[in-house]
Amino acid sequence: LGIVGFGRLGAIVARFARTLGMTVIACDPYVPSRVMARAGVRKVSREEVFRRADIVSVHVLLTPSTYNLIQRRHFRLMKPTAYYINTARGELNDETALLEALRARRIAGAALDVLADEDPRGSHVRNHPLVRYARTHQNLIIVPHLGGATIESMAKTEIFMAKKVVKVLKLQIPGGQAVPGQQLGPVLGSAGIPIGEFVKRFNEETKNRIGETVPTVVEIHEDKTYTLIYKTEPASALILKAL
Repeated sequence: LGIVGFGRLGAIVARFARTLGMTVIACDPYVPSRVMARAGVRKVSREEVFRRADIVSVHVLLTPSTYNLIQRRHFRLMKPTAYYINTARGELNDETALLEALRARRIAGAALDVLADEDPRGSHVRNHPLVRYARTHQNLIIVPHLGGATIESMAKTEIFMAKKVVKVLKLQIPGGQAVPGQQLGPVLGSAGIPIGEFVKRFNEETKNRIGETVPTVVEIHEDKTYTLIYKTEPASALILKAL
C-alpha cells in the first residue's frame, strides 16, 4: 500500500493495512521518517509511492499548493496492475489524466468518493466525464462521500458537537462592553458572564427595545473574546464586540 499524505487519516489507513499484513510506504513532506517508522511505515518520495505501490490511497488536505498534486506523470508511473483510491478531495488529482489512464488501461482501476468542483445540489454529477465513464466501465467505482454517515457515527457526532456548544456557552470572559449599534444604541456590558447568558440578555434587551428578537451569530476568537453579529432593519448588519 502506498499512502499519499500521512496525517491522521493516512496513519489510520496504514494501521489497518498493516493489520491485514500489507507492507506500507508513504510520502508526506511534513512528517519525519522516524514518525512513520514508529508506525511501521517507510517514508519514500511521491514518485516512489506511485512506482512501487499496488494500491495508492490519497489522504491530503486540499490547499492552493496541493491543487492537482497528482498529475499525468504520476499515473504513468503506476503498475498496470495497480489501483488508485482518492477519498480526500477531487481537486487533488488531474481528473483528465486519471480518465486517460483508465481508458488506456495503464492502471487496473480506481475508486473515488470525491470529484472536483462538487455542487451540493449534485449538478456536477450529471455530465461529469468520470461519472459517464463509470456508467459503462468496470474499472472505475464512484460512491458518495458518506463513509462516516452511519447511524452510530452521526449520533456520536451530534453528542460531540452538543458538548462543544455547551462548553463554549459556559466560557467565562474577563469583561468588556458592547459597541453601540447604529439603531439599538448601547445594549449591555459583558463583564464576567458566560457567553450563553450574554446572548440571552442581549435577546431580552432587543425584544424590549424593538419588540422582537433578532438573528444572531456568535464568533469565538482564539484570544477568548467573541463577537456577536446581529441583524436588524434598516441596518443590514450590526456588530457587537465583547473584549
